[in-house]
Amino acid sequence: EYRVYQGGTKAATVTGTSATVSGLSPATAYSFQVSAANASGESAKSAALKVTTAAGGDNGGGTSGQLPAHALVGYLHASFANGSGYTRMADVPDSWDVI
Repeated sequence: EYRVYQGGTKAATVTGTSATVSGLSPATAYSFQVSAANASGESAKSAALKVTTAAGGDNGGGTSGQLPAHALVGYLHASFANGSGYTRMADVPDSWDVI
């Protein structure tokens, strides 16, 4: 599983390669980190992804903000693979921002 942290506080736990964080405010700076966890423990958190949401008024559908549509943050350490499926860096679509 992957744990998504917003400002140092756990915001989501997911088993796939994407997560949605809700409740963000317009024109606000946020910092996100990701860690991997399994029965053996939790990895160190990734480097922080710092983003700012759009100014608002477009119901969140606009593209004028600095927040990428898709971002892959973190890393895969061999001890966390456990034979489960994961996305290799080479398989990340070109439309994603890899941090």
